[in-house]
Amino acid sequence: MKKTIPIILFLLITTSYGQKLDSIPYDFGHIYFHTYGQGEEILILSGGPGNDVKTLESIAENLSKKNKVILLEQRGTGLSLPSKYDKTSLNIDFALDDINSVLDNLEIDKITLLGHSYGASLATIYTSKYSDRVKSLILVSPGGFDYDSGFISLCNIISRLGKQEAIRWEELLNKSHSKDFTESEQNEYKQLNRLAYFYDKSKVDDYLKLMKGNNNGKTQGILMNDLISYDFNLKRDLKNISIPVNIISGRQDLFDFMAYEYKIAKPEINIHWIDQSGHFPMFETTKEFYSIINQILK
Repeated sequence: MKKTIPIILFLLITTSYGQKLDSIPYDFGHIYFHTYGQGEEILILSGGPGNDVKTLESIAENLSKKNKVILLEQRGTGLSLPSKYDKTSLNIDFALDDINSVLDNLEIDKITLLGHSYGASLATIYTSKYSDRVKSLILVSPGGFDYDSGFISLCNIISRLGKQEAIRWEELLNKSHSKDFTESEQNEYKQLNRLAYFYDKSKVDDYLKLMKGNNNGKTQGILMNDLISYDFNLKRDLKNISIPVNIISGRQDLFDFMAYEYKIAKPEINIHWIDQSGHFPMFETTKEFYSIINQILK
């Protein structure tokens, strides 16, 4: 009997903090989502657009020790691939509807939303429209909403690369939409791209290993075009948000200017700066990142 007790306890712990996969049907397929842990509900939105939510899996696992965390595989990513690929099946409004569908399915009235990069932009738009369904907003390395912010981020990428790196990056960028864009070139382009996203370039290979899943380029193209033309204005629509808003940003993030844009639009917003960190503080400055999030959640 003594030997069976640890096994039973292990099974109970695994069940308590284990992951559950579920899905909801829609006109062009299914929306998949993962749930972890028990407690206060937190919904996590990944970036890109088009990034696999597995990139943020470590956040879900960490926060699920004291909370119920939902990882949403957004339409056009991971398992949630639509049978039809155009703006009539894949757009910002559908992305907002999918969030509501998941909350309704889980019978959650109000949620804490945590978004990274584009996921932070989507979380902000959602909260401006459905503020009654959001308890608080945690924006990690928030991305932009328009063409201007996208152009600034491209300039920041180039400025953070060496001369030869920048020349090669531009060559690969111009070739990225060609049928002749080989897999090795895709990997090279991805690595050059990511060099600008991290503070410590020497550790890029280590960080890339932590970024699980792939970016869906087709989804990214459709949603970026829709986001740029979407009727959202930071200064105007943040007025609809009266809940607590916290931003976590690396001081060396190529999108750090967006934290200032939020603060100008709504001075009550709290910005938590992390030194020696780029666009992925959960990988570069893990200890400080979770210390800040746990402080916010308290």
